[in-house]
Amino acid sequence: MTIKGEKRVEIEDTKRHRVERSYGSFVRSFTLPQTVKTHGIGAEFIDGVLSLTITKRAEAVHKQYEVPISCGCNSMNCDCGVTADRVEAEKSQTLGSRSCGCTAMNCGCGV
Repeated sequence: MTIKGEKRVEIEDTKRHRVERSYGSFVRSFTLPQTVKTHGIGAEFIDGVLSLTITKRAEAVHKQYEVPISCGCNSMNCDCGVTADRVEAEKSQTLGSRSCGCTAMNCGCGV
């Protein structure tokens, strides 16, 4: 996608001794991914701002899946759902090492 334009605004200010002019042409090019619907691109130019709306093809939109994560903790403020029985079993299997993998003294996992 290539966007070309020209800025022609020149502000006349009689209160200033020196005025810099900011005008001229510009070109910006972007490579769009293959997942873009090229027929679904929209553009809007309002108050000097160009807004583009680019949509993805339906097959390119990924579904979101929720993956439960258990931390192996026994903390009162954790809502991971791990029971105290499971934590005790893991403690005996790992010979006293922390099942949550934490090495901090204040981790609060209770393992």
